[in-house]
Amino acid sequence: MDQKLLNSDQVRSLILRLSEYSENEYNNMIIAGADDYLRKNLRPEDEHAVQAMRKSRFFWKWWINQWDRRNRILLHDIGYDESTRICREERYIFRQLLNSTHSAENLSVYPNRIVMDDTYAIMIGEVHDEIHRQKGGAK
Repeated sequence: MDQKLLNSDQVRSLILRLSEYSENEYNNMIIAGADDYLRKNLRPEDEHAVQAMRKSRFFWKWWINQWDRRNRILLHDIGYDESTRICREERYIFRQLLNSTHSAENLSVYPNRIVMDDTYAIMIGEVHDEIHRQKGGAK
């Protein structure tokens, strides 16, 4: 079956079934992957930028879309679909492929302007709030 015919939830379910990751493990993988990606692609010492990006709903929408896209490519490249059944040894290899597919070291994608603009707005808002807190505290 062509993965393009599967919706995102079906792709996710297929990945979970093949990997035997729990929902929690898989969600943690997505979050950890985002953190690794941000730390790799933003200046390492700029924790403020990392946290601002993590607060952006547009970043998370973009990240999940990219994650789904990579899953589809992986499933297509290895020929897995909804009818695929795999043994324990194949599952181990599938998990390695899945981890490699989503590793920050292997990614060359960058957020679009909407994500970046939203992140800058968050950062500016936080600076603005901090200035007002400091002024309020100085009275």
